[in-house]
Amino acid sequence: MGVQVPSRAVLIFNPKSGKGKATHLAKYFAEQWKKFQKTELWIRPTTSVQDLKKAATDPIYHNRIKIFMGGDGTFSIAMSALFKQNQFKALENPVAFLPAGTGNSFLRDFKIHSFEDACKKFFAAKKPIPLSAVFLKCFQQDAKPFECVSLNIVGTGIIPKIADFAHSHRYLGHA
Repeated sequence: MGVQVPSRAVLIFNPKSGKGKATHLAKYFAEQWKKFQKTELWIRPTTSVQDLKKAATDPIYHNRIKIFMGGDGTFSIAMSALFKQNQFKALENPVAFLPAGTGNSFLRDFKIHSFEDACKKFFAAKKPIPLSAVFLKCFQQDAKPFECVSLNIVGTGIIPKIADFAHSHRYLGHA
């Protein structure tokens, strides 16, 4: 094992990710964790966006590495909740991401193309990967300012319109 990963961790995941395969993947990762870390991994499935935010910021997990498993939306929501809780300052505790969505655009930026690949790289890591985030505060006339964090895509014009369109039509099914 390369990097000294804290032996206490929680895997927070969206059971609906990856066309419903996320629960199976969570159990697989927990087995790998026990094999490499010699400790039990806490597993915390989420039931909704609000529950994901609650799990990401729950004080019970404060002294544990938080491993988020799901798709790009899961990562975005969880990280935004953490940054908001931390008043948009740098996070003190480590976080990790495991791809279990259908697209996983964010993790492909790190040359991680599958869940299995992510597991191998997680346990073989030699050093942590720093993560940059962009804090956005949007002002609208006669409305409260909207604050958010962007971790992989920041854009104006056609790019966010395409992303918004894709997200709003997700009910049509997976690609």
